[in-house]
Amino acid sequence: MSDYCDPGHRLPPIELQPNGNRTAILIKLKREAYRSGMDCTITVRAPPNYGLMAFITKLKLRRISATKADRLEFLSPTAAGSSSGQNLTLLRMHGLNQEVMPRKTILTGFVANQLDIHFVSEVSSKTLAGKGFKVVVNLYSSKCAGGG
Repeated sequence: MSDYCDPGHRLPPIELQPNGNRTAILIKLKREAYRSGMDCTITVRAPPNYGLMAFITKLKLRRISATKADRLEFLSPTAAGSSSGQNLTLLRMHGLNQEVMPRKTILTGFVANQLDIHFVSEVSSKTLAGKGFKVVVNLYSSKCAGGG
């Protein structure tokens, strides 16, 4: 993820495919790449009749003060093909300065078929040692979830 955190550089959407070699992806920010002032978004898309399921397997974000902390957000468009740019926040995690293993599963619906993973690290001179995260994103079928 750190390769795409430079200003003005955005990764093209990652397309997961049920019958291909990309049905899941691991998105991680290693501790040696975690730096102050990062602002990154990775978009993962699923084909029609599929949703996306994300699992946070590691999370250690920096807390600078009571009102200032790094954050990791999971967003989904409010409607398929929406050009309004509005997103629904599915989950937002703020820095705690300790590693947590949130037992959270983030699911998108079958209408949006998209998940944006947005990471922001506040500008600060405080240490960043040992910080980072890992998120696994998988496809899931509407047939498995009782859908059409």
